Amino acid sequence: KPIMCGPIDLVMKGLADPSINDSPVWLCRDVTAKSDYGVFVNQKTKTFTIIQFGKEIACIIGMGDKSMVVPVKPDL
Repeated sequence: KPIMCGPIDLVMKGLADPSINDSPVWLCRDVTAKSDYGVFVNQKTKTFTIIQFGKEIACIIGMGDKSMVVPVKPDL
């Protein structure tokens, strides 16, 4: 599977482009891999992008359409 990488600022600028317009809905840090991850979604078009962040480089590890944000029920 192709993985596209580039400087973080350029990747983030691409996500903000009006033709994509994905916004972060989930961010996390993997302490074992020392990486950060983010899921970016355009709620209107249902597109998504999954990014792995390094110190200076971001890699798009997944992207597509038909995304769905599933509400998390609070623990009781």
